[in-house]
Amino acid sequence: MRLITSLKSLLTFLFFCTNFIKLTTALHFYANPGQTRCFYEELSKGTVVIGKFDSYINIGGDEYSKVTNLKLEVTVDETFDNNHRVVTQKSSAAGDITYSASESGEHKFCITPVYFDRKTKVRVFFDVIIAGSEIIDSQRKDEVTIITNKVKELSNKIEEIRNEQLLFREREESFRNQSESTNGKVVVWSLIQFVVLILSGVWQLFHLKTFFIKQKVL
Repeated sequence: MRLITSLKSLLTFLFFCTNFIKLTTALHFYANPGQTRCFYEELSKGTVVIGKFDSYINIGGDEYSKVTNLKLEVTVDETFDNNHRVVTQKSSAAGDITYSASESGEHKFCITPVYFDRKTKVRVFFDVIIAGSEIIDSQRKDEVTIITNKVKELSNKIEEIRNEQLLFREREESFRNQSESTNGKVVVWSLIQFVVLILSGVWQLFHLKTFFIKQKVL
């Protein structure tokens, strides 16, 4: 029920934000520390890109957790200008970035996890909102603040939905493990009954054979 309510609130929020937000992209990928993952966007001059990222370290199996010493390096390059780097940002495992395109063309956004153990797998969520230049003027801080606050509100709702999905996933996994355990016990008990039945039949045959021999029937 809470998930349905959150979804309704999110849809309502998105409806009121359609005059501000032109494109929303949600990225989700895995990488080892030191590995770079990039995506490309064709931006027009003055377009504002606002992204929120969150990352987790694999602690075994399918379990991931936040750690304080995990860092993320986020870069933005102008591929149309010989990969001229316009943004380099290093932050903690969770944070955000706001970028306004100074020229029109293809831009490359890259994320690199930084962690002492390079064999560890890192899961990164990157939610991106791209707004048109006619909607937001990067020189007017009040408009940027408004859209940034709306993005944060949207990100919080997305995070709430994601947490509820993880909770449902954990409950489903617990139920599945319990079902598998119960099925395993049923199989073992059936095998035990089968073995007992076989031993009982063998014992009865041996007993009858002994009885018939004593009675000189055989």
